[in-house]
Amino acid sequence: MESRPKVIEELMRGNPRLMICPSCGDRMRVESETARNSASYYVAERSIKCGRCGLKIRQYVYMLRG
Repeated sequence: MESRPKVIEELMRGNPRLMICPSCGDRMRVESETARNSASYYVAERSIKCGRCGLKIRQYVYMLRG
């Protein structure tokens, strides 16, 4: 597997709003993070969990290769 493109890294780390719990407003923590690729696109997957209310979210970022 090749390394994750810099753009996906920015999408996953650079947006603090993606890390706020929609239920209680507390910060969420990353449980796992993976990246995959195929011939036509990249997929970045991240599982995050709220420490206060226990809400779990799985985020996917699909990015076409250019």
